[in-house]
Amino acid sequence: MRKIRLIRPIPIDVLIYDSLGVDYLDGSIPDSCSVSYLEIRESFPIVLRWSFIWNVIRFVVVFQFKLSKSYTFSLIEEFRPKVILTFADTTPLPGEFSQYRLSTLVISVQNALRNDHALKHNIRRAPVYIAYGDSMKELFESRRVPYQRIVTAGSLPLGHYLATGGPIDIRRDLVFISSYRVAYENTNASAGLVGSASKVHKQLFQNVLRYSKEHQRHLTVIAKGKVAKEGEHFSDEKAYLEELGRGYSFKISSTVKDTYKSYMIANSAQVIITVDSTLGYEALGIGKKVLFGWCLDEELKLYGQHHIKYLPEQLLLTDDAYSHFEEKLSALLSCREDRYLKISKKPKLKYMCQSIDCPPHEIIKSEIHQHLAGQF
Repeated sequence: MRKIRLIRPIPIDVLIYDSLGVDYLDGSIPDSCSVSYLEIRESFPIVLRWSFIWNVIRFVVVFQFKLSKSYTFSLIEEFRPKVILTFADTTPLPGEFSQYRLSTLVISVQNALRNDHALKHNIRRAPVYIAYGDSMKELFESRRVPYQRIVTAGSLPLGHYLATGGPIDIRRDLVFISSYRVAYENTNASAGLVGSASKVHKQLFQNVLRYSKEHQRHLTVIAKGKVAKEGEHFSDEKAYLEELGRGYSFKISSTVKDTYKSYMIANSAQVIITVDSTLGYEALGIGKKVLFGWCLDEELKLYGQHHIKYLPEQLLLTDDAYSHFEEKLSALLSCREDRYLKISKKPKLKYMCQSIDCPPHEIIKSEIHQHLAGQF
């Protein structure tokens, strides 16, 4: 249950809506801007002002908004922000607010792969949307989901990592990105999308393990479940992977929240193997060799059709036989860098248009600066 929290908003330049990714967003705001935060995940904010109460009533009665939407809009209005910035891109509220308050620049930043369902049922309407690549604009338009403007920029946290120099600790042979969910351990989860994902994840992981042993390649697994700090408990996923491993040797690395650890590990790999991870596409965006397992199940393939459309056959597993996996992975390992960059150029532009020279946080800063400058 969320705790009630009394807030006293003052007019500011930039309001960060929701606490998700706040550290990444903080680094995307010009230093000259005044900033405040509207945290709604862990607490229930209230404002003891007549203006706030009046706005809630006005939104419900005059605009006939639902109470929850009226309440949130009234909270935002108390800050009188010139810019709203959010990393919670699957909520429709920022897009809806941008339609109500046209003078406010509202920026929503993509934070994971999005499909038809997310656009039509969660986002529904986008403000200025900072997208991974051109394929997101295609998806918005093909599904007729309205938006103000889409800016192709790549991944915000990855951009911050690259701005630090993209450090890595050691070189790694193979990196497997886990897609673990608690539901994978449910023996009844054999049908539907969860069953498909579980089956492919298990099969792909065991193929990677076998390859690493037979070809004497070191394997590192990036855990799916995020932890608050290094060394924190993530035993369920580790136990699940070790059981699947059947004694094979591999190292599992935790994913620490609000750090660049997963990027550092991915950046260190010769080849990355994943079913469908966003991190796999982020790695693709910086020129890493990635092998995807979307096509190992028909239901999963249908679900991810938008994310497969521009991938070349060298990056896709299409047969569940180990011999097919072995052939594809060996080909990627031996592929020359210049040839790989050539075959991956189009999917990089479509799915993760990442630029070291023009990172997302600088693009967002420019958007904010131009908007504020235009108000004077």
